[in-house]
Amino acid sequence: MNFAKKFLSKQIEKSLGAPLVDDVQKSLKSRSTLKAKLVITVALLVAAGLAVADLTTYTALRSFLIGKLDQQLQTTIGATAQALIDSFQGRQNPGPSTIVPNGSWGEIVNGSHVVFTVAFVQANTKQGPEPKIIFPTKSSAGNIAIGIPTSVPAIGDHNQEFRVLAENLGNSASSFVILALPENDLQATLARLALVTTLVSLILLILIISLGTYLIGLGLSPLDRMTETAVKISEGDLSRRIEATSRDTEVEKLANALNYMLSTIEDEIGRREESEARLKRFVADASHELRTPLTSIRGYAELIETGLIVAHDDMLLAATRIGRESERMAGLVEDLLLLARLDQARELAKNDVDFSKVVSDVVADAKVVEPDRPIEVHIESDLHVIGDMPRLTQVVANLMSNLRSHTYPDTKATVTLQNHANDENKLILSVADDGPGLTKEQLEHVFERFYRADPSRTRAAGGAGLGLSLVASIVAAHSGRSWIASDGPGKGVTVFVELPLAVDNEPQTQLDQLDTKI
Repeated sequence: MNFAKKFLSKQIEKSLGAPLVDDVQKSLKSRSTLKAKLVITVALLVAAGLAVADLTTYTALRSFLIGKLDQQLQTTIGATAQALIDSFQGRQNPGPSTIVPNGSWGEIVNGSHVVFTVAFVQANTKQGPEPKIIFPTKSSAGNIAIGIPTSVPAIGDHNQEFRVLAENLGNSASSFVILALPENDLQATLARLALVTTLVSLILLILIISLGTYLIGLGLSPLDRMTETAVKISEGDLSRRIEATSRDTEVEKLANALNYMLSTIEDEIGRREESEARLKRFVADASHELRTPLTSIRGYAELIETGLIVAHDDMLLAATRIGRESERMAGLVEDLLLLARLDQARELAKNDVDFSKVVSDVVADAKVVEPDRPIEVHIESDLHVIGDMPRLTQVVANLMSNLRSHTYPDTKATVTLQNHANDENKLILSVADDGPGLTKEQLEHVFERFYRADPSRTRAAGGAGLGLSLVASIVAAHSGRSWIASDGPGKGVTVFVELPLAVDNEPQTQLDQLDTKI
């Protein structure tokens, strides 16, 4: 292998050889960052591409230069043969030294014997190494063939080669003329090409790696922001989000997806915290509400047990108070149990309920309880819903009870049941009064459990604050909604209940055969 080949091979080995591949693999193992892996991968691909391009260029140029050298051999071997014959016979013929490169060699061979050898060098020029020519014989294959240009090494200098061509001399089959042209210029050209391409490739590789590192870092910068955001979130800052400037790249799409996920998680955590806080408040309020009747019952029981109450009338009063407080506590427990089951999404009975008749019956009962209260009634007939009749009755009853608890007995009330003006598949029930009304802040809390708009009311007069909570929960369980409106203090209150009407083709019998009575 000539010097240029060896030089280029060494450069390729340095660029893509096994030692570098091993180093890259170790680097990939030690560097777990995506940016490092991408940069190393790009560097390897670019290095491989440049090496292939350099090798292809080198091979193509070498093939071209050798072709030109072979062409020169074929065009000058005739003049060389004549010059060798003239020199062998003692005649002067300077022709070949002017048409072949300096340092060329010519030989006349007869059979296996070299008859005459001439080194074509310019005057005052040192003779270079001689080509190592082995002509084929019966016992040796040799290193040249008749009519085929061949490269052979120089004797004593393996870094220099000659391009050799052998042709028959005249009509003799055993006499040959051999011309060997040095490949010094060819090797110098190829070596310079290998050096230039290697340097250019290394410079390009460094530039591409530098630019690639910058661009990859720029493209992966959202990942750094994701890491920073993840650290902040893990420290408790759930409001942090990843800055995503566009939706064009995969990384930006990932950033937007993570932002959406973080928002969802934050909302869910907020709902859970709110639910836990509501549960704690509910338990505390329930404990407080149950403590009062229990205290009364225990107090009267201790009076009877210790003998402090001995008179018949006092004993009867104590028993009556114990019975009333027990009934009140039982009703409170039933309400709490109903709310708990509704929170668990327990299905209610699904029957066809004539809601018009339910409202009419409850309003009639309210008139009996408060005969002096003026109640204006507007009820459309034959409005049916699918649901649990006892629970729907409780909704209307709680609305009327709320009316009695928060207004004077002579306060005017209006009960309206009609088809929804904007949706023919729904009905709307409203219970309005001309009572004291509610402030904006009070309106925001009226459906909360154990909330009382007037804290000064006693439990006997104002209830436990579960009436409207039960209304909202039962209506929601029937796929409806409830809300309240007031124009302010002294302007009355209107409670609205919206429920879906029963569809004509829905079954008129109970659909749920499970025991869902509450």
